[in-house]
Amino acid sequence: MYSHRNSEIINLFPKLFQHSKSLKPLNGDKYKISIYNEIQIMSNLVNKNNSTQIKKDKIEEVKKEEENKDEIKIVEEKKNELAEVTDEEIIDDKKNEKIEEKKNELVEVTDEEIIDDKKNEKIEEKKNELAEDNNEEIIEEKKEEIKIEEEKKEEEESKIIEKKYKLPSYPNSIIKIPPNYSTDDEDEYKLVSILNSPLDKNWKLALNDEKNNIKVYKKELTTTNALLLKTYSSLPYSLKTIMEVLDDYNFRMKWDKTFKIITLVEKIPKKENESFSSYINYSYMKFPFPMTDRDFVQKHKTWYNYLGNEKCVLNHNKSTTHEKYPEKNKPIRAEMIIGGFYFEEIKDNLTNIYLINNADVKATTGISIINSKAPESPKNFIMCLRNGCDMWIKGKKK
Repeated sequence: MYSHRNSEIINLFPKLFQHSKSLKPLNGDKYKISIYNEIQIMSNLVNKNNSTQIKKDKIEEVKKEEENKDEIKIVEEKKNELAEVTDEEIIDDKKNEKIEEKKNELVEVTDEEIIDDKKNEKIEEKKNELAEDNNEEIIEEKKEEIKIEEEKKEEEESKIIEKKYKLPSYPNSIIKIPPNYSTDDEDEYKLVSILNSPLDKNWKLALNDEKNNIKVYKKELTTTNALLLKTYSSLPYSLKTIMEVLDDYNFRMKWDKTFKIITLVEKIPKKENESFSSYINYSYMKFPFPMTDRDFVQKHKTWYNYLGNEKCVLNHNKSTTHEKYPEKNKPIRAEMIIGGFYFEEIKDNLTNIYLINNADVKATTGISIINSKAPESPKNFIMCLRNGCDMWIKGKKK
């Protein structure tokens, strides 16, 4: 009743409540007693409300704590799930990382391709294919790779602009070179250059056999101790007969006494753009005591009908190697730096002979003696060839 009578009293409840304990009712004043009682009731209500609110707040706090606990529990569960990786799984992960690195080395795989299972399967197939290769297959592959590389190299070399060598020609040259003629064969160029070089002061007459019409000139070189020899002669036979005698190796052993052994090793197939035939031969030469015997492995190029003239043949030869005749301690492997001949039939049964020889017999001592005897070698060859032609013609007549 009194609370509605004056709203200010209600507003004063908090302050009154703070001082309610100090209030004492007066026996003679009922009004004051009523006010006091009402204040006490209101104070109790306020206290009760405060307690209720505190309880509610406590409940809310507990709920929040429970919620936080639930969240913490969820987080812990997630952590536990992540932490459930065993040591073995970690090791497996490391292995898988290495496998992935190897896969990436084998093929260029992008991130999207790694995700793509099909592409990963293809990678595995390739790895399995590589793993199935044995040593023999690897060797064969290497051989094939080398073969391909060699073929590529040959193709590249064929594309390079070929050098053209203009052959020298002088008024008294042995070989008459057509105007503006040139060659892309270096061996041909070197041989013809020596054959056509004038007999100037650098060439010395080393042997003159007028009876057999043989002259041998020598020239000292700065690049080797071996003499360069150039021989002039002629034989009373046709070019055809001379070449038949030379090319028949079975028959050659009957007349060619300059060699203990001479044999054809290999005929080299002729290429489309080649104007010459080529082959490899082996020869064994006896040397006088106390010198060690020598042998040669040489590659020959022969231009039949040289420069379009069916009466001319040019031959070039120089040392090479061959698996059938490997180098040994004895006999000593000599080197033919450059050798060859030019035959020209000038009339029936008369052929001019020109020989070139620059052979290093690999001597360490007695070089001056060897060089003094060197001019005898081409002379002996021509004399043997003459006998061979006689034997060939007699054999045909029988």
